[in-house]
This record gives sequence, C-alpha cells and structure tokens, in this order.
Amino acid sequence: MAKKSNLTNPLLIDKIEKYLSNNYIFILSTIAILIIIIFSLQIINNFLDRKNKNIYNKLGFYEVSVNKGSFTVEDTNKFISIGTKYSSIRDYVHLKSAILYTNMKNTDKAIPLLENNKKFEELSKSLLFDLGNNVDMKKYQSEGYLKSLWAYRNILADNKITDTEINSFKKEYENSQLLPLLENWQE
Repeated sequence: MAKKSNLTNPLLIDKIEKYLSNNYIFILSTIAILIIIIFSLQIINNFLDRKNKNIYNKLGFYEVSVNKGSFTVEDTNKFISIGTKYSSIRDYVHLKSAILYTNMKNTDKAIPLLENNKKFEELSKSLLFDLGNNVDMKKYQSEGYLKSLWAYRNILADNKITDTEINSFKKEYENSQLLPLLENWQE
C-alpha cells in the first residue's frame, strides 16, 4: 500500500507559517509590483492600439479618396508621411503613391518611391520600366509573377514582331490577354 503524504503535518504547517510571517512584506511587494507592471503594460498597449487605429483610419480615408478619384499631390504627400511610419505597410504606400504620382504626370516623385520597394519589387520594376527606366527583364521573365507581361515587353523591345515570337508566346501563354495585342503589332 502506498504511503499518503500527510499535508496536515503540524511541523510542515509551522514552517510555512514561519516563512510567510518572515517574508510577507517581500511577498506582498512582489505581487504589487507584478500587478503594477501588468496594468502599465495594458495601459501602454491600449494607448498604442488607439494611436495605430487613428493612423489606419487616416490611411483608410486616403484610400477612399483614391477610389473616388479626388486625390491631390498634397493628399499623396500626407499618405506617404503617415504610411512610412509603419514598416509593414511602407512598401504598399510607396507603390500606391508612385501610381498616383504617375497618374498626375509627376514621375519625378514616383521613381524614387519605386526604386527600393522590396515587398512589391516586381510591380515596382514593372512601373519603372513603363516610366522609361532601365530594368533587367530577364530576371522577371524566368522567376516573376508577371512572366507573360515581361515576355510581351521583350518581344516589343526589338520593334519587329515575327511569327516565331508570336507562336512561342502563344504556346507558353495561350490564355494571355496580351496575345491579341501582339498580333495587332505584327507587321
């Protein structure tokens, strides 16, 4: 038969009472400090959440303005200044702002926003290419998400579209909407 531990042992209870009576100030202080730390962290977290919500609400306001088509250079500058505070959305804000600047025919402001965009690198390079910048298409033709677009641009680059190029494009990208455009460019 297994022995049961006797928790009602008077010696054990005396030791616990003695420890608690000798260290009750330390124990209460530790508990109070932990409670203060937890409440402080909660207050800081609530403050930061409220601040983040305000910033995201402002970004949302600018996004709605974009969709309505009522966006100015000043709005774009504010959009960038708010969006660049957060690394998680910085590249998106830069890409979106570059598109807005491009639509406003302000490519001088668009190009710097696109040059160092990491999260949307291929889209940024695509827009840079459209703006006349030198972009290495080979990298994106082999491993990009926009392979058919880069192949289309590569075919147009030599200004002479052959049947071989069109047939090759048709074979690789048979459902591409760019195919009829290529056929229209053919001599």
